[in-house]
Amino acid sequence: MPLIQRFPLRELCVHPRTAKQMYEGTVDLDAFARVCEQCTLPLTYNGDIRTLEDYQRISARFPTVKRWMLGRGIVANPFLAESIRAGKDTRDMARFQQWHADILSRYAENAPGDHALLGHLKELWSYLAPTFKQGDQLWSSLKITRTREEFERVLRLIPLQWR
Repeated sequence: MPLIQRFPLRELCVHPRTAKQMYEGTVDLDAFARVCEQCTLPLTYNGDIRTLEDYQRISARFPTVKRWMLGRGIVANPFLAESIRAGKDTRDMARFQQWHADILSRYAENAPGDHALLGHLKELWSYLAPTFKQGDQLWSSLKITRTREEFERVLRLIPLQWR
C-alpha cells in the first residue's frame, strides 16, 4: 500500500482475489480488510456482490467503503442496483421479461444472424440462469439451441421463478 499510494491516484479499486484465481473461488475479505486499514485513497470494492444480501453483508463489514462495483452481479440480476438503493428485493418478473425482450430485440438488430445472436444471448444467460430456481434445467436447454426460435421456445416452456 505505501508504494501504491505514492502515485497520484484519485481512487483505488480492489478486487480481493489472486491473479491465479481470476474469477473463480471466493474473494478474500480479510485481505481487503488489511487494504482498508492501510489505504488513504477513496476505496472501491469489487467482487462477489450478486445479491442484496451479499451487498448488505460486505458493506456492513466495511462501513468506510462508499464505492461498489457490481460487475457480473448486475449482469445476473439487472435489478441489483435498484434493490441495493431500495434496501429490499425489487425483482419483478414482468419487468424482467420486458427487459429481456428489449435486450433480445437490440441484440437481434445488430447480430448478423442467429449464430451471432445466440452467442450474445447464451453469454448473458450463463449469468442469468443461476438466479432462477430452475436455472440448471434452463441453462442446459438454452445452451444447446441453434436458432432464435428454439431459444425463445425454451424460455416460454420453462416457467421462471427467482431463487
